[in-house]
Amino acid sequence: MYLNHPLINYSNPLLALPVNYCPNFDRHQSMKIAVFLSHPIQHFSPLWKELARRERVVLKVFYFSRHGVEQTFDPDFGTGFKWDVDLLEGYESEFLPRQWPTKDPLNSRWNGLNSGLSRVLSQGWDVAYVTGYAHLNNWRIANACRRYGIKLLYHSDSNFIAEKQKSFWKRRLKKMVVSRFFSKVSVFLAVGDNNRDYLQYYGAPLKQIRFCAIPVDMERFRKAVSLVDEKEKTELRKKLGLSPEDCVVGFCGKLIPRKRPQDLVAALQHPSQKGRKVVGLFIGNGELEAELKQRAGDSARFTGFVNQNQMPVYLSLCDMVAMPSEYDPHPIAVTEAQCLKIPVLLSDQCGCYGPNDVFRDGESGILYPCGDVAKLAEGIARLAKDNDVKSRMGQRAKELAELHSAQSTAINFIQAAQFAMNP
Repeated sequence: MYLNHPLINYSNPLLALPVNYCPNFDRHQSMKIAVFLSHPIQHFSPLWKELARRERVVLKVFYFSRHGVEQTFDPDFGTGFKWDVDLLEGYESEFLPRQWPTKDPLNSRWNGLNSGLSRVLSQGWDVAYVTGYAHLNNWRIANACRRYGIKLLYHSDSNFIAEKQKSFWKRRLKKMVVSRFFSKVSVFLAVGDNNRDYLQYYGAPLKQIRFCAIPVDMERFRKAVSLVDEKEKTELRKKLGLSPEDCVVGFCGKLIPRKRPQDLVAALQHPSQKGRKVVGLFIGNGELEAELKQRAGDSARFTGFVNQNQMPVYLSLCDMVAMPSEYDPHPIAVTEAQCLKIPVLLSDQCGCYGPNDVFRDGESGILYPCGDVAKLAEGIARLAKDNDVKSRMGQRAKELAELHSAQSTAINFIQAAQFAMNP
């Protein structure tokens, strides 16, 4: 069913979408997969659930902390939170004990190590999975995989856009460290073009790179929106101070400096918006919230912290979404917006664009130079005044987002694991 998918870029079989080219692919091959993660993550849990229901796949997820499933303080949010969706349903998991007490659940240093890694890995797994090299637990896992003959899958969202801005000497020193870790990896899972470039730069052989997205639970997002009728949407808009005529530009994320929410405020107040009913909707909270409210005046509305169950509903109020970040490796909010047919205005410092990625300039939205408020305002004005362009980009956005669903990602994950076992 996937071999003639109209969205696949067959010119690069290593990053074909949604299914990777795998000459030794055996759909009947069984495998035991051990996943290691710092904490339950709302984007990944649907993938583990999808993999666990597959025949011939035995999967267990091992977590280093309970961040997010218990009341947790997040310094970027500036408040405590607990996700209101079940991140542990549908697959087997275990929380590994900490070797020493630590106040920071996401501590990745020597005093944040977990016990039981060697015990777990000695249980006969075919494949192990880690995200990133920064957590010291992952170095221990990589070494144990070599010792027990387990194939190692490596996943990260780091991108070469940000890396190019670092000094040559900083990159050279980093390469000395990262290449050591990469030498222990069997297959690298690239989330997109900019991530693939990062992996190659730091020593990942191209033949060992496979495409595998960071998925979005599109089924949950679309179901949540479908359960809200127009009357309820109208009431929510009224509650937020939005009129039926307003063209709503959304911002979804933490209100912190690197995300540059102030650029959207400035774009909403740009002379090019004069005479238009364009209003910003800032979904989230953070250290810049009070300052932004003061600067925005009547040009924007602020929801505060929105938990996972309500996130799709608030996002569905937007006609477009802006992602102005100066550093954002692969913002999942872009995929979430696109899965609801919402076009995106994307800063060129975000890592989720390219010919094999979820965002494509001129197709699913508009790419603009980071910090260029005039260009951002111009993009807003274009989508606000041309419903045909907005509709066309929204439809294409949904098509591209589909390739980042849990179902498509599960297929790529399985093929990557089989490629590791049968290179």
